[in-house]
Amino acid sequence: MVLTKDEKRVLDDAKNIFDKQVLSIEQVNYMLGRKLTDEDYRTYINSENRKNSPKQVIKQPKEIAKKPSFSFSEIAKHAAKKLREN
Repeated sequence: MVLTKDEKRVLDDAKNIFDKQVLSIEQVNYMLGRKLTDEDYRTYINSENRKNSPKQVIKQPKEIAKKPSFSFSEIAKHAAKKLREN
């Protein structure tokens, strides 16, 4: 049986409470109140490993610096205008 969203949320909360990266199968069974099969537990562990893998961290989109909406010639014109006023 696959883990539901609510069960995944409960396990994430349990990881935060116990301050652990991965919960043992006994801890998972206790937190869910039911017995997980070995296959379901392996699926859970593999999904957690994929979530925390270095590849996922590297693949996160980088913030791209936006180009200014003005040109440098406009800046020069503005600076010259300010100098003439003073």
